[in-house]
Amino acid sequence: MLAPLLLAAIVLYFLREPINYWRQGELLYDEQAIQEWVREARVGSSSLPEMLKDFQDNAAASSTELETATPGLAASIRFEHGQKREEIRQFIAALCVPPTKIYSGQLPLFPMIYRVEVRFDDALKKKYDATLNFEPIVWDSESPRHPHQFRKLDGYQVSRDEGVKIYVEYQLHAYLQKQFNEREDDARRRLINLWVLVFAFVALLWMLLMQRRQEAREQQRLQTEQQIHESRQKHLEEELRRQEAERKQEVAERKQLEEELRRQAAEREKQEAERQALELKSQMFHSIGIMAKSYAHNIKNLLVRPNDLLRRCLEEQPSTEDKSRMLQEIQQTLGTVTERQERALLF
Repeated sequence: MLAPLLLAAIVLYFLREPINYWRQGELLYDEQAIQEWVREARVGSSSLPEMLKDFQDNAAASSTELETATPGLAASIRFEHGQKREEIRQFIAALCVPPTKIYSGQLPLFPMIYRVEVRFDDALKKKYDATLNFEPIVWDSESPRHPHQFRKLDGYQVSRDEGVKIYVEYQLHAYLQKQFNEREDDARRRLINLWVLVFAFVALLWMLLMQRRQEAREQQRLQTEQQIHESRQKHLEEELRRQEAERKQEVAERKQLEEELRRQAAEREKQEAERQALELKSQMFHSIGIMAKSYAHNIKNLLVRPNDLLRRCLEEQPSTEDKSRMLQEIQQTLGTVTERQERALLF
């Protein structure tokens, strides 16, 4: 629906000004003609913009003089300012009465002027002395007129940035011509409305066709998306089944690995027990060896004295008393050795 709306907006944008000129071309022409008449029409050698410019210059000079003027001089200055206002009003009256009279240099428009009003903005009034009169300057023909018989020029600014605007009630055509123009405007409006209805009907038909095509494309897209979704769902289910099988296989492998780890742990415990038993046996045999070595060394030490006594008995030929003492000592030592050997064998 965006394409027909965009096309309609473009068409209306480009046709807006021609249609507006076709409908209100005469009104626009009349308004531009009156603006030119207000700006260029002259009485003698003066025009309305020149009179207004002179009025403002006089107001500026009067404001400067009133700052230091005496009461009598101030009254004279304000009177002169009022005379300038009256000159502008008389200029407008001379410009508008009689309305069909052509002055030298004036546009031959033959306008019917009903009312002219010159208004001053508040910003302009604040620039000058507050005692100066800047009320609207109004000229009215006081001629009877029907509300639909004349047109209005609202707020035409003859010069830029001066704060002075002109309001004019005027008629450039006869009343019968005005009625004829209104009938032509009605015919134009009806024709424009007919073309707008035709264009709206065509745009609506196009929008309906585009909407049907969009709905068909949307339905096709939904079907395609549904097929893709179903395919993805099947693929996801297969993937889940494969993952479940892999998970079961991993559980079985993990259980097998745990059994293997427990078996290896039992074997390690058995080996550790055997190692500890062998270590205990080794320590026991080592202790026995140390003890046997200690007994052997002890017996060896005990046999040193008897061997020495036997050597002396054989080599030195001692006296009978000494030999008897030595043999007694040898007998005692051998008795101790025999006793210790029996104790070791008993252990």
